[in-house]
Amino acid sequence: MRVCANCGSQLREDEDVCQACGAMVQTVMEDSTSQPSSELERNKGRVLKKESTFFRNRKNWIILISVIFALLMGGIATALLLKNSPKELFFIAEAKAYKAGMEEWKEEYGDYVKYQKMVTESPSQSKIAIKGNIELTDSAIGTDLLFLQEMIDQMSIELTTKMIPEDQTSNQHIALQMNGINLVDMEYVQTKDTFGVKIPFMYNDYLYLNNDDFGNFIRKFDPTYVGPDTLDVPYYKWSDFELTEEEKDHLASHYKQFLIDELKSESFSLDKGISFEHAGEKLKLDKLTLELSSGETEQIIKDLFDYMAKDEKLHGIIAKRIAKIAETSGASFDAQLHVDFTKPDNVQAELKKLLEDARENADQIKVSEGLKYTLLIDKSDKIINRNISIGFEGAEEDLTFVFETKNVPLDNNKVAEEVKMTVTPEEKERGSIRFVYGNKISGKKDKRIEDATITLNLEENGETLVDGKLTLHSTYQGKKATKQNVKRDFELAFNGDGLNEDFQLTGSINEKRDLNVNKKYGNNTFDIKVDFGNSFNEPFTAELNIDSETTVKDKTDIEIPKVTDGVNIAELSEDELYSLFVEIESNIQNYLYQFQSDLIGF
Repeated sequence: MRVCANCGSQLREDEDVCQACGAMVQTVMEDSTSQPSSELERNKGRVLKKESTFFRNRKNWIILISVIFALLMGGIATALLLKNSPKELFFIAEAKAYKAGMEEWKEEYGDYVKYQKMVTESPSQSKIAIKGNIELTDSAIGTDLLFLQEMIDQMSIELTTKMIPEDQTSNQHIALQMNGINLVDMEYVQTKDTFGVKIPFMYNDYLYLNNDDFGNFIRKFDPTYVGPDTLDVPYYKWSDFELTEEEKDHLASHYKQFLIDELKSESFSLDKGISFEHAGEKLKLDKLTLELSSGETEQIIKDLFDYMAKDEKLHGIIAKRIAKIAETSGASFDAQLHVDFTKPDNVQAELKKLLEDARENADQIKVSEGLKYTLLIDKSDKIINRNISIGFEGAEEDLTFVFETKNVPLDNNKVAEEVKMTVTPEEKERGSIRFVYGNKISGKKDKRIEDATITLNLEENGETLVDGKLTLHSTYQGKKATKQNVKRDFELAFNGDGLNEDFQLTGSINEKRDLNVNKKYGNNTFDIKVDFGNSFNEPFTAELNIDSETTVKDKTDIEIPKVTDGVNIAELSEDELYSLFVEIESNIQNYLYQFQSDLIGF
């Protein structure tokens, strides 16, 4: 038996190179066990490097090339197979659409979300000023209306809010002003221990109550009161409801796998070179279709309920947030279910029961028309048109639901978007409900123009009950979504046999945005003008101006009034309470008398 002197592997008689280690035949002995150890050591030193010996053998080259070719062709074949698989193409197209939509949403609203999260978790101060005006036509103006118009023109509302979320403390001040002078103002303070109100024209000090005394105080006036004994004001943080990365990954991977497993390859089909036309644009697209029978659709619905009923991570995600809402809102106990919803474990158990009941009752869901899900995609797998239809058996008649979207590239850097939803009965002539949103977008990033139309149509037995239409022409100026000037002109009209009279109004909304996450401020200005000329017997135009400023501050820069320097109404005796009410009533009467005098002077 021939063995390799280098590695001990067996060799065939015709081999001149060891296939295991690459040693030359000269280093191989007939029986290495009988060879002196010194000779073995000398032979080992003659072994050449594997690279040089292996590639000298022509057979090894053939084997290597064959393996590489097989792997390469196998990989290409697999890729082509997956690429050409209608099921794979379908999921790739939808995944790309989702990713593009999320990126677009993040670019448009990402900084707004970051800033709102910052405001809910950091000390902040905001100020909102609202001012309005009414313009009447000459024929409609009388002395009284002219007086009212002048009053409204000089009046304004100002709301100032201070928040310290970590202390669960807030302070609001509301003022109704005329020519900058306060007519009525009110201040409110809420902490985790107390709440208080001050309305100067009624009483000059804060009237406050400890949160734990709320129930007992109410019973002084209503002995039958059975509501909450403690006054809790909801306090939410953005992070209380934001999904963690782990939760996102679970939902995405878990339910993606469900769809991949449930939807069989034979349910998908591909048709190439389909003609498509929209808004004058003609395209050649590939058509992907997912089609399920009524029975297959029903089975997937049942399987989905079963899948969700077994998904304890999903239960935990939902339960955690419901428990937080119950805890902060004070709605902790459901008397009918005898469950404390502030405990996530309790909520999770109830949610699991609910999903298990839904799974058991899934047999009651009857599908009259199976799911048909169609995508028209271009060469880059971008979805141009999406159409989803499904029919359900109803108590009185079957209903078909159709959802359709379009995202069509046009000439000159334009895009046509459309979302359409319709609901029709089995006998289509009996009526339908149709909602359509369409939008044509043009221009560059620093100046974008959108022409949007929204229609709502309700028909029944040949009659149009409601036919509503909103048209909106918008111009966006500014490279960033957080710093833009937006001008919108709109027209809204409703008519139909189901309305007493037609309704129409036109107007404009001018918006100025200025938000900076790094500098911790957000400012918005809205100038709104609405013309009611064709909708009322006495035509008029209403104008509204809204200015808002919000700034995230250090805690030391937020001053909250100390309500405990005022009067604790829970500690007052009945006589003291009576005296307090008498004083408040007298102050109100004096204020109204003075107000009337000022109006006469005005």
